[in-house]
Amino acid sequence: MKYLKRLAAAFIAAALAVTAVSFIVSAEDTSDMFEYSETDGKITVTDYTGSKENVEIPSQIGGKPVVAVGDGAFYGCFNIRSVTIPDSVEIIGNSAFEGCDSLVTAALPDSVSRIGSSAFFNCSSITQMDIPDSVKSIGSMAFYNCSSLRTVEIPSSVTELDGAFWHCSGLTSVTLHDGLINIGNFAFANCTSLTSVTIPSSVTIIGTYAFYGCSKLAEPEVDPLVTVAPDAFEGCLGKVVYLPEADVPQADSDSVTKPETEVPQANSGSAAETKEDASQANADSMTDADEDVVPAMANVSAEGNTAAPAKEEDDEKKETGYIGEDISSGAGIYIYPELF
Repeated sequence: MKYLKRLAAAFIAAALAVTAVSFIVSAEDTSDMFEYSETDGKITVTDYTGSKENVEIPSQIGGKPVVAVGDGAFYGCFNIRSVTIPDSVEIIGNSAFEGCDSLVTAALPDSVSRIGSSAFFNCSSITQMDIPDSVKSIGSMAFYNCSSLRTVEIPSSVTELDGAFWHCSGLTSVTLHDGLINIGNFAFANCTSLTSVTIPSSVTIIGTYAFYGCSKLAEPEVDPLVTVAPDAFEGCLGKVVYLPEADVPQADSDSVTKPETEVPQANSGSAAETKEDASQANADSMTDADEDVVPAMANVSAEGNTAAPAKEEDDEKKETGYIGEDISSGAGIYIYPELF
């Protein structure tokens, strides 16, 4: 009887040891130091606590599909050099990779439909970003200060860009496709290496400071029916734009003013609040060097407008580049050289 009890005890101990080893291996193989949440049987990666330079996000965790990289999931992971995103992922959340300044490659699969605000904010080492045709939405400042990015192609599925590629100072080529309607505020502001851009016929609005400070930008062709903010091409090479008189935007209290010293801040709703050291390091990277060339976005509302002191009419025309009327067409003529 004693022999049987000892045999049973030994068997149970061995079973427990095998189970423990199996759990450890399984946890490392499937989650790779990921934290996650589950909704309706679908997984969202919420945090990465590992230390690998090359990270592979699993397509499944616990047998359930990973469909999203959550808000701030990789925020401030300074050591990551590459990340592999599975084709099960549909959403890249707000600030998902913000501050990953060593990140060089992050290939987006054809399954991704939304890139959140500040998703790759300050990922200054990324050299290439292929945006798949499946993407329908690119959030504000999604690629802010991706200064090593050289070329970008926006698929026809994207209808609006609002500050998405602001301060991508290494960007030399941009391809925009029919389907894009609104080149929003600050869309390509301070892309100082950008030399040319073709505005597709589908575009109806070019917003405030859309190409501000693109000092090498050649003269783009703009359809006369497109509504162009007076300061859209401020700081670019000289450009005359004819606008129908009724459509001329005014740079008064209903438009964005150009503050002198402020620079944009990361999303307040991002994971910055939970990773204070990374947040501070990221904030330090946005120095006063921007103050002379980047109009601040801090005073820009969600609609791209903010209240500003009214200006006298003559001063307003001088600020917006207004030089008179085309007698033959009655349209306002605006010119945007670097200096008046």
